[in-house]
Amino acid sequence: MKKYLILVFIFLIACSNEVEEVKEVVYGGQYYRVATPYQPPVANNYVLNNDVGNYYPRQVEEDLMLFSTNFFKTNNSLYQAGQFLTEEKLEKLLASNYLNFSEKMVINDEEYETNFIIAILEQNFLALNGNLKGISLGVVINQYQPYQNERGAILHQEIEVPKEFIVQTANDLVEYIREFPELEEKRIMVSFFYLNSPSAQFPGSIKYLGDTFTDEINLEEIDYQYHLLSSNYVLSNDLETYNLYRNLKEEILKINNSRITGEGIYFNHQLKELNMTIENVFYHKSEIIKIANVIEEIINNSRCNCYVNIQIKQNQKLEALITKEETEILTDVIILRR
Repeated sequence: MKKYLILVFIFLIACSNEVEEVKEVVYGGQYYRVATPYQPPVANNYVLNNDVGNYYPRQVEEDLMLFSTNFFKTNNSLYQAGQFLTEEKLEKLLASNYLNFSEKMVINDEEYETNFIIAILEQNFLALNGNLKGISLGVVINQYQPYQNERGAILHQEIEVPKEFIVQTANDLVEYIREFPELEEKRIMVSFFYLNSPSAQFPGSIKYLGDTFTDEINLEEIDYQYHLLSSNYVLSNDLETYNLYRNLKEEILKINNSRITGEGIYFNHQLKELNMTIENVFYHKSEIIKIANVIEEIINNSRCNCYVNIQIKQNQKLEALITKEETEILTDVIILRR
């Protein structure tokens, strides 16, 4: 799972109740400043079913914010946590007689409700003068519906969610949002985040996205996926990155027998972000410097034109960071070990 898409720094201002928070979207090196005084989200992390496996709200929040940068630019927008969809309103929206209205599934002669939508995340965006610009909504879809077998064990049945259901949900949600006087004419972005199976390594990804200033919304189907850099997908579809990762691992292991993991984020089959973690229980400072230098040389001599985030850790503590912006040619290296 991508863990460092959003870094949050909170600064308490002395002799004041105001909190200024800065969220960093490292995809493209973009930043949102947060409107002050800070307003906590009103949804209270409401989720329809707490037993859903492989649901990480922070992951959905990160991806939602990432795509929000296409509609609410970071250089002229302020971020604010969701202020409209309260826990009570979400409970109403996600009820089986509202957005979650769908046919029941039958397994072993038993009927089960198919609650495809388990959560809706909200983010608000303001102009620099504090006026509301619009709202982003992340609808979380779970197509792996739980049921009990004859022995009482909880299993999951994958059920294809009809596209018609997604389109209807998006338009019903826009209609509901328009009932708020503050949002009658504001921009609304809606995305649909599909969870992977409970046993999958990655939590899921956004599959549909759209925005509107009216009462109707058109959705675009997108391909936004996480893949291990050692996976067959990368080998078959992005051999250059596969070999780059293999070369990095080989050279790093010559210096230290580290545990190395890597993942790529692909948008419409194009690599947009390369993340690696290099970790061991102990490093000499000289080893950290050597590893960082090797990474810097290999990345700078490659044709990698995506965002790069490579971390060197000792016992989960960050000791060095190597990054490269999508539009830059050379990497930045920060050694934190003193």
